[in-house]
Amino acid sequence: MSADNQQPPVIHHDAMTFTEHLAELRRRIIFCVVTVVVLSMVTFMYADPIIHVLQVLVPPKTVFVQLSPGEVFLASFKLSVFAGIGLSLPVILYHIFRFVSPGLEPKEKRYILPMLVLGFILFVVGVLVGYYGILPFMLDFLLGYGQSVAQNQLSIASFLNFCVGFLFASGLLFQIPLFLLLISFTGLINSTKLLKQWKWAIVMSFFLAAVATPSVDPFSQTVMAVCLVALYGFSILLMKVFGH
Repeated sequence: MSADNQQPPVIHHDAMTFTEHLAELRRRIIFCVVTVVVLSMVTFMYADPIIHVLQVLVPPKTVFVQLSPGEVFLASFKLSVFAGIGLSLPVILYHIFRFVSPGLEPKEKRYILPMLVLGFILFVVGVLVGYYGILPFMLDFLLGYGQSVAQNQLSIASFLNFCVGFLFASGLLFQIPLFLLLISFTGLINSTKLLKQWKWAIVMSFFLAAVATPSVDPFSQTVMAVCLVALYGFSILLMKVFGH
């Protein structure tokens, strides 16, 4: 065969070397970190109003104290960082999906944007459920118990760590459907397998609720457990929608 009749080699422009993958991962991580820093700085400017929003959840006559110099500043800084991470979640999820997208099928790539929106919505719903449905009852129980023998005087840092940590964990727990959906893309699980394990899912939901709610208040734990069971069912529904 003559050289004129030879076909030119097929060049796969989408193929990337291991070094190029590392460079892309580094670039995306830097972008996510910069986004978190910027949004944390913006949130820090509104730290006082956010703290007041959390303070209304405690029983009346509760006194907040600053036990060491700079305690309010450090607590506000930590609050801003967590808020910055939460607000940056759409950007973080976007870069995660974009990084793994070369390994997805074309029909699966079409679902990236809906999954990004879903992830952020689930996080916001988780925080709102924690704030309105669980945290007030936990604080009322924990701070209300023993008021006849002791006055509530809370370190502002301890209070913010407790509230922000719980609300952030609540938002992350509501990412369970998205997490299970991503695993289903690997073929390890599917909606049929999850449906068969519904009894164990209920048991694990109550166990996780007991761990996630730092209170012996049965109402708070039950609300969290019911939410987790609902999220498990929602995960099954999502997998069916995506054909898994």
